[in-house]
Amino acid sequence: MRHTFTSTSHSLITALGDLAQNWPTFMLSGFGVALAFDEFLGGTLLAMAFASMMSRHRKDRRRLSVVLITAFLFSTLTAIFWPGQDTLVPAQAGMVVAGLLSGALMRVAVGVGDRLEERAPDIADEIVRFIFRRGPRP
Repeated sequence: MRHTFTSTSHSLITALGDLAQNWPTFMLSGFGVALAFDEFLGGTLLAMAFASMMSRHRKDRRRLSVVLITAFLFSTLTAIFWPGQDTLVPAQAGMVVAGLLSGALMRVAVGVGDRLEERAPDIADEIVRFIFRRGPRP
């Protein structure tokens, strides 16, 4: 039995062949990103740059690495869920906004973490007092 290709399946095979030659774009399409690799890389690097500008913790390597990782994750999620080619706003602009938001979110999270670190002995003392104030249990 002889199989024949329809025009749709032939164009699909051709498109997959073109994507396979450009393996970074092929890999990104496997994750659900509908951008070319250079567009994705540009948007991600812009998001990471704006997040690092927003964070104010550029001298502390640990905090900066957390900010950059969250900016990468937020920008990747934005690229995955971006509506596509139908919008007037390019996906890179959305990725930059996601980087800014992640930088602001991490700034708040680092501030809360610093406050908890400063007050940790007091919080632990209050927990111990609360537990032992009840007395022994039957």
